[in-house]
Amino acid sequence: MIVTEKKTFPDTGETLVYFINEETFKKDMLLHDLDILTDKRITKQSIIYDFKGKKNTRILVEGGKSYEHIIIYGLGHIKEYSSLFLREAVAECVHIAQTLKTKKLRIFYTSLLGNEYFKLGKNIALGYYLGQYVFDKYKEKKE
Repeated sequence: MIVTEKKTFPDTGETLVYFINEETFKKDMLLHDLDILTDKRITKQSIIYDFKGKKNTRILVEGGKSYEHIIIYGLGHIKEYSSLFLREAVAECVHIAQTLKTKKLRIFYTSLLGNEYFKLGKNIALGYYLGQYVFDKYKEKKE
């Protein structure tokens, strides 16, 4: 299940996805608030993995008090962003959430994702279904 939120922290849940781009990574106040809630784990992970919000980059952080896991996903430059890219990013986050055995995935809405809500919802839903897809038709059955 995916829940899209548009509110401030704190909140609780299993896994949160927070999208960020290169231009706003250092000055995003909500990300700063989330970093404080995680006892600066986001800052530590971003230094260790040299995360700066570049396209297709991500860090996984243990949430601590608020969420069990937080996925910070980089969208790259603002000019490069498209809603189709969001579909692929959501699919990848769903794969990550499946490996974490998450039952509920929360996507935090920010203005970076755009304001065409129908297109946004469609691409989040398609990304969810793409992330759930498994091709196992020719897989051998174990006895």
